[in-house]
Amino acid sequence: MTEASGKWTATGVAAGLYYVKATPADDNKDTVYNPAFVSADYKEGGNTVDFSTAYTDSTVVKSSSVPFDKVVNSTDKYVDVKVGDVIPFKVTTTIPSYGKQFTNPQFKVEDTLSAGLKLKGNVTVKYGTKSTTETNDDVTITTSDSGYTVEFSATYLTGLNGATPAVEITYSAEVTTEATNNVTYMDNKAKLTFSNTPTTTKDKEDITRHYTFSIDANMNGQDHGGEKSRELIKIGVDENGDTITKFTSWVEGKQWTEETPLAGATFKLVGTGDLSGVEKTAESTAEGYISFNGLDAGTYTLTETAAPAGYVKDSKEHTVVITPKYKTGTDELESYTVTVDGSTSTYTITNRSDEAATIETTVDKTSTTFPFVNVKGTALPSTGGMGTKILYTIGGLMVVAGGVFLAAKKRMSTIEE
Repeated sequence: MTEASGKWTATGVAAGLYYVKATPADDNKDTVYNPAFVSADYKEGGNTVDFSTAYTDSTVVKSSSVPFDKVVNSTDKYVDVKVGDVIPFKVTTTIPSYGKQFTNPQFKVEDTLSAGLKLKGNVTVKYGTKSTTETNDDVTITTSDSGYTVEFSATYLTGLNGATPAVEITYSAEVTTEATNNVTYMDNKAKLTFSNTPTTTKDKEDITRHYTFSIDANMNGQDHGGEKSRELIKIGVDENGDTITKFTSWVEGKQWTEETPLAGATFKLVGTGDLSGVEKTAESTAEGYISFNGLDAGTYTLTETAAPAGYVKDSKEHTVVITPKYKTGTDELESYTVTVDGSTSTYTITNRSDEAATIETTVDKTSTTFPFVNVKGTALPSTGGMGTKILYTIGGLMVVAGGVFLAAKKRMSTIEE
């Protein structure tokens, strides 16, 4: 065991040549040590040598730390994203110094993209003064839509002769998710596996986090029979502005009613500011839901483009704002709000459990659902004021009278001749 100073002292050893092997401490497994040789000579007056005396032979056991870092390679961290965004990533590390005792060292980086992300383009590996996008004698690069593996050969690692080249891996991934959860998590982990002793390996991981949001979507991580987040609801009112209701049941002698949702209204959601160019459309369902998926945080305008048959279109332009709050330093989603013209739904992430590729989340929600109202159109009277039937009758009689008049005139002309 080393002393607090980082030194190790051996006493009472016999004279000879010694092989000193250092093993990383349990809390320092990301450091690799090379062995050292020390010699102990006979000391006058005895057959042993004390390494702590003035006659001590000493050496330095060379160590190499192994950093590992994965970041978004942009000033934009892309924490909240939208479908179609392309996120640039960079993974950095350093190959440690592998001495001759490492006969078959391993140094491998694996990056598995979360559901909703797809590898786009090449994976570029820079190591020392070299760079490649393809497998060669030094490194094997394996890619798929869901990620990549970069593994350096044992021959390359042992042939470095004490050099510790820096490694940089760059690549991009496209956001493809159209998930119908109110919030979709894309926790993206990279893992480094490397030999930290001649017989053992060590894993290190780093993570980036990304999120998309939805409106009128499934409550993520909750099983309530398809419960929706219900930020928006489409309902109808009559020509007097009174909500149209439907009978549901009798409870304790009282008739309970609920708003009648409207299906078939079409809407357009358009991004503003940084989201300029984003445009999505949706049609209200039989339950009145107006669902938009794969949204970035930010500000949108929402307009109705067509009303259901028999109803008047809503001509107003509405403002929709999605605002997330992340934990400092981790980019974990803590809460977020969806606000429609001042009507706010608030979501607090209360629990997360990551199991395999499935992330389950408990979401507490308080909300004020924003109702989009269509006024039931007033049908024109079939009378048309005087009544269209009367007009048709008068018109018909006039046609008949005209025919009679022409026939009589023709007969009178014949008599005069």
